[in-house]
Amino acid sequence: MVNVEELKKLMKTNKISFTYKKINGEVRQALGTLDLEYIRSKGGEPKGSLSNMPDNVLRYWDVNSDGWRSCKHENIESYVKPDASQKEIDF
Repeated sequence: MVNVEELKKLMKTNKISFTYKKINGEVRQALGTLDLEYIRSKGGEPKGSLSNMPDNVLRYWDVNSDGWRSCKHENIESYVKPDASQKEIDF
């Protein structure tokens, strides 16, 4: 089982590569972040509060499509931790 709290913590200061199963069963490879400085630099703003989501849903900024996406915690299959010496991962 993926530690979603650790994933969220990492996403606050990094771009994280992770995979999750969509509702239709398709597996999505995502590059996401919760770094508000980065999100705002791309013209994005949180719509409402990140805490307004149900407890079992991860709302994240999709770096590749420059938009908000979400997925259920139980559908997250894996993620790649950043190198400890890097603030941000470049993909």
